[in-house]
Order: sequence, then structure tokens, then C-alpha cells
Amino acid sequence: MLEVKKEDLLELHDHVVIHGIEELDKFWAFNLQTGDQYTLSETAYFLLTRFDRPESVRGALSILSKEYEISYNDAEKNCLEIIAQYLEEGLLKRR
Repeated sequence: MLEVKKEDLLELHDHVVIHGIEELDKFWAFNLQTGDQYTLSETAYFLLTRFDRPESVRGALSILSKEYEISYNDAEKNCLEIIAQYLEEGLLKRR
């Protein structure tokens, strides 16, 4: 698995589109290059929306911790592995 550092500046890959229907609690990511589709949790969707434009991992985790009223350490512990997975799968890219 790729190593993710809090200083890393990430953004959605150019060929990735995310979409959510909040009223139905349904969220997806689509890789237009490979045709792969991912069902996302509300938290994963929120996290990916932070990377619509270049954002540091630290900044995204800070926003997530405030939005969901959890400690920054909990956000980090729960999300760094997810971010690494999204990098490996080509949903996110480093800037």
C-alpha cells in the first residue's frame, strides 16, 4: 500500500467523477478511464469532495474532523488507509 503523508497535496484524478444523492444516502465515484464504479459511504464521499481542488491530506482530515465532530487523531486513524487505497486505485493523484 502507498504511504500517505499529511503534507501530501492531493486532488481527484482528471478521469474521476463523484456523485451523491444525499436525500437517498447514495454516493458513488466513477473512473471514466477504466469504467470502474465505486459505492461510497457518506464519509468517503465527503472526504473525496475535499479533493475537488488540490488539498493537503492534513487540511482534508481537519475539515472532516470538524464536520463529523471527531478528533483529528480519529480522523487520521480512520482515513489514511482509505486515502492510500484511493491513490492506488487512481481516484486521487498527488500534485
